[in-house]
Amino acid sequence: GETATLNLGPAAGLAGQRLRTGYAEVVPFKAAEESFEILLDNQTGADQTVTVVEHLYRGDTFEITAANAEHRPGRTPGTIEFDIPVRSGTQRSTTYTVRYTW
Repeated sequence: GETATLNLGPAAGLAGQRLRTGYAEVVPFKAAEESFEILLDNQTGADQTVTVVEHLYRGDTFEITAANAEHRPGRTPGTIEFDIPVRSGTQRSTTYTVRYTW
């Protein structure tokens, strides 16, 4: 009755890249903000929906302050997930900013 996630290896024709596009720490407010861009490339012969799992590793208290795609809490603590449709033969990017507080 449990859900399992299996990593079987690379998906032929699909690639992803993760870039950190910004980081700022606000010490008096005990907060840090970090921004990312996830670039997905679909060179398969069919449209694909890619589930992007992001591990928010800087702390347990976080808030997504900006995102250009819908996201949801991940299946494990400290993660969020995006389902990004990518048409065949194209690239698509998604961006988000997370604020950590402590």
